[in-house]
Amino acid sequence: MASSLIYSLVRVLVELIAVGRSDQGKLQAEVLALRRQVQVLERQIKRVRWSLGDRMIMVALRERLPR
Repeated sequence: MASSLIYSLVRVLVELIAVGRSDQGKLQAEVLALRRQVQVLERQIKRVRWSLGDRMIMVALRERLPR
């Protein structure tokens, strides 16, 4: 559990660094957030339950998402 959370956080941080501040970067961040949402939905078909790792990733991406 802890290793998968650490891996997820490292991956997101690396991708956020690569994203930059451009419009293209905002689109990439939105895609990352949507991919994570899909992963959560695939795990919990009946009811979505966000794990701590899912919440942490969404918070990290929130700053990059268009309002």
